[in-house]
Amino acid sequence: MIEQAQGVSQAGQTVGLRVPVLLKINTNAVLGGFSRFGVLSGEPALNLAKKLRQLPGIEFVGIYAHELSEDKTAEGVDKMAFETASLMTETARMLREEGIPIAHVSVGASSAARSTCHYIREGKFPEITEIHPGSFAIGDIMYMR
Repeated sequence: MIEQAQGVSQAGQTVGLRVPVLLKINTNAVLGGFSRFGVLSGEPALNLAKKLRQLPGIEFVGIYAHELSEDKTAEGVDKMAFETASLMTETARMLREEGIPIAHVSVGASSAARSTCHYIREGKFPEITEIHPGSFAIGDIMYMR
């Protein structure tokens, strides 16, 4: 993964900018869902974030995950949303405890948008700064149930 970041850093340096970068966290690999690329949460994410911060053409700004539950029931999706938010919150705290400032903690997927919004309205996971709802936001009939 660092190879791609080195290319982005080089491009940023070429044009005299620091490119804002978020680190993709593969929470699904930990939780048993569909593996969607990225680095594992916790220590692996911390180690890669430290490397990213050393690249001169990159500004490390946060982490994001795109969860996808294999269990399509309401309970399964709700559980995946909660567990993803938990892993992302733990990872964000770990990074901050190591002195790595992060502005963005982003989670979500079409199937999990409703559950994630519910948890945030309840005051859970205040560290989450963004939800990316996917096609749920435009009324995709698959998510209207």
